Amino acid sequence: MDKDLTRGKGKFYTEATMKEYLLLVVAGLFIASYVLNMFAGPVKLNLTSPVQFLNPNIISRYPFTAVEIFVRALALAMGIVVFLSFIEKKYFPKMATCIILGGLGVLYAIQQLANQGKITPLQWTLAFAGAGVMLVPPIIYYLVRGIIEGIYTGLTKNKSPSPPSPTTTESGENSEVKKKFWGE
Repeated sequence: MDKDLTRGKGKFYTEATMKEYLLLVVAGLFIASYVLNMFAGPVKLNLTSPVQFLNPNIISRYPFTAVEIFVRALALAMGIVVFLSFIEKKYFPKMATCIILGGLGVLYAIQQLANQGKITPLQWTLAFAGAGVMLVPPIIYYLVRGIIEGIYTGLTKNKSPSPPSPTTTESGENSEVKKKFWGE
């Protein structure tokens, strides 16, 4: 059953509804990045690493492209986190997924920049690297939540009620006394 997040003044949102809104935000960020790309136009830079784009001289020369790359990277990272949010709990698999996808995004960007970006445009290549870096906070969050969840379930499993002893009945009387009384 969905958790009730907000109630009042005629509004009722569930957790699933909030996730759908976040998916719309991700789609809006992708659309915004495409609109920014139309205004910025194609960019040809000879970069050796994704971090080199953060040079103040390059960013001051290509500010629209920098915003476009940031928005696209944010959309990619948010999209991954929102899709993972549809999986209940399972924090360590979510963390592993973010590590793998983030690492692959950064490695892909490094390789594409070394090959002069023959497969994807420079903006997409840098957005993959940016999304990989933006996945670091969710990785830390999933790690902490996974540890806390593991500790919590470990503590609650040890506090399970013990089964009643076979000589005690529901009313707490000794069953041996009942057997003697009724002649069993």
